[in-house]
Amino acid sequence: MSEAGVRERVPLSAWQPTVSGNASLGLSVIPAGKTSALRLDFDFKGGKGFVVARRDWARRMPGEYALHFRLRGRGPVNDLEIKLVDSTGRNVWRSVTKDQRPPERWKRRTIESRDIEFAWGPASGSPLTELGFIEIAVVAGEGGRGSLWIADLEIEDLTPAQAPTASASSAQPGFGAQAALGGTGWKPESSDRRPWITLDSTRPRDIGGLVIDWLGDAPLTGFRVRASNTGKRWKLVHAAARAGGARSYVYSPGLRARYLRLDLSSPGIGAILRIQSFEFSRSIDAFWYAVAKGEERGWHPRWLHREQSEWTPIGRSNGTQCALMNTDGMVEVAEGSLSLEPMLRIGRKLVTWADVESSPALEERWVPVPSVSWETAECRLTVRAQAAEDGEVRVGYRLENRTEGPLDAHLLVVVRPFQVTPPWQQFRNVGGVSRIHDLEWDGKVLRVNTALNANAALNANAALNVTPDAGARFGAMSFDDGFVASRLSSGASAGAAAA
Repeated sequence: MSEAGVRERVPLSAWQPTVSGNASLGLSVIPAGKTSALRLDFDFKGGKGFVVARRDWARRMPGEYALHFRLRGRGPVNDLEIKLVDSTGRNVWRSVTKDQRPPERWKRRTIESRDIEFAWGPASGSPLTELGFIEIAVVAGEGGRGSLWIADLEIEDLTPAQAPTASASSAQPGFGAQAALGGTGWKPESSDRRPWITLDSTRPRDIGGLVIDWLGDAPLTGFRVRASNTGKRWKLVHAAARAGGARSYVYSPGLRARYLRLDLSSPGIGAILRIQSFEFSRSIDAFWYAVAKGEERGWHPRWLHREQSEWTPIGRSNGTQCALMNTDGMVEVAEGSLSLEPMLRIGRKLVTWADVESSPALEERWVPVPSVSWETAECRLTVRAQAAEDGEVRVGYRLENRTEGPLDAHLLVVVRPFQVTPPWQQFRNVGGVSRIHDLEWDGKVLRVNTALNANAALNANAALNVTPDAGARFGAMSFDDGFVASRLSSGASAGAAAA
């Protein structure tokens, strides 16, 4: 690959018109200086709608890319859309320029992949990997008649041409700095009290984040990640006061830098580092998709594996309160809020929705009082939710022993920063991730996001109360501490009412 990246031009032949309503579209190829241009002559005939020029163009798409083209034309103000359609024809990514008046003189445009959003389709927000078709659409604003010329339409591969290099404050034999980018990993010398390692991408690039696979457990004293374009002045990207688990994820949306530096305050901690592209943190939902993909199935809700689960509302006829339950027993306690998700610990085995057969039901087969039953060889868990007259949502958990003897089983109800509905069902504030900012536990009641609510007008995410039965225990972990499911899978205590 050349230093500037590989560019591939879209052929001008075989474009096909598509219109809505009474609109018309004529396509032709015309001279444009030393090259040619695709000309779109459109007429909305006093109405609204759209006109589209489309052609097939099968190719593998890089992880990072840019669309380049020259544009000119004449006519009223309308919206210009560039659409990329995958090889199935069912998934669409697009860039939308609102209120576009065609420039009278040629104007160069560049649209990077970070500015091309997933629009619709069963891919549910996945990055585009296989292009099947490209479309140029004019969507009526003022409507009317006009002409649009597009020349030199091409896709440039922006994948970094060179692999990053690494340097460190110290390294043990066989675990040098460069080994942090693969292989054995990097380990600083045991005498190095404040070790650091720097990754150099050779030029500034879009960085979505960093995945750190620790050689052992994450440092209890935490870590810091800094970024720089010069290697002299550094910006703090992420600070973890403490850390846990075998892997850490660093979320860095909108970061562009040449250097990344990992600072540790504990000696003897080693790691393998993986720089992530912009797609890693395109959105908070995209970030969690990446996290779930790297962890065990069942540790996170089903939709984070891009799988749809059915759900039903929990409410009353007056409509003052509405919660949701899905077929995995996950309950979203208020509109757009966090959720409660059950897990079981049977002996030393963690049991999640991925390990059981679940059976959903409605009371009397129609009343909006849903329940879900999990069946295992040892036990049956029933989750039942109901909206009370006072507006509270009450969720009950019943765990039954199906064996003939005593059973070492624990119920864990996990408070999760996720809604029941996935991002592809988003509407207003509903669907996807629902952040947890603070937790307060007084031994009987768990209050969520109360500190944040005191300083801002929020939706139903704020000041939610969860009251467990007597005898329940509580535990909490921050994101940098690792995952609840991971802690339980490793044999830690299961006695927590929420985490």
